[in-house]
Amino acid sequence: MFLLNSESVYIGYSMEELERIKNLLAQEGIEYRCKVLSHSAQWGTIGTKRGTFGSAGLNQGYEKQYELLVKSKDYEKAKRLVHK
Repeated sequence: MFLLNSESVYIGYSMEELERIKNLLAQEGIEYRCKVLSHSAQWGTIGTKRGTFGSAGLNQGYEKQYELLVKSKDYEKAKRLVHK
């Protein structure tokens, strides 16, 4: 169960930063999982936010939030790589 014994090494909105970190982890052989949260696809009482209100006024750069998780045993090494 990867997600039960995991730690976040990145939470953010930048796909470029996400790719940079994924490449670093892959080069070091650190297994990771990526979770994506789409704020506009969250369900409200009568549908999704985007379906109810449309996308006018939404900053598209903050529509998706990315989270990179690594196994707890790899967390310290991954954290050092990410924050060099």
